[in-house]
Amino acid sequence: MTNREIKKVVEMAQEGDQKSLEVLLKLFCPLIVKHSCIEAEFNEDCFQELSIRLINCIGKFQVPKFL
Repeated sequence: MTNREIKKVVEMAQEGDQKSLEVLLKLFCPLIVKHSCIEAEFNEDCFQELSIRLINCIGKFQVPKFL
C-alpha cells in the first residue's frame, strides 16, 4: 500500500468509514500481535488494549500535507 493510499484510508476512517478502519487494523495487526506477547506468550487483553489505542490514535492523527 502506498503512502497516498494509506493517507486516503486514514482520512476515510476519520470520517467514520468502518471499512477503512478495518483495513488499517488489518494492516497493523502483525505489529499489534508482536507487541501483545508477554514473556513469549500471546496476551489477548494486551491485544485488545493495543487495538483500542490504535483506533483512538487514528482518530487524532493529522496526516501531513506532503503525503
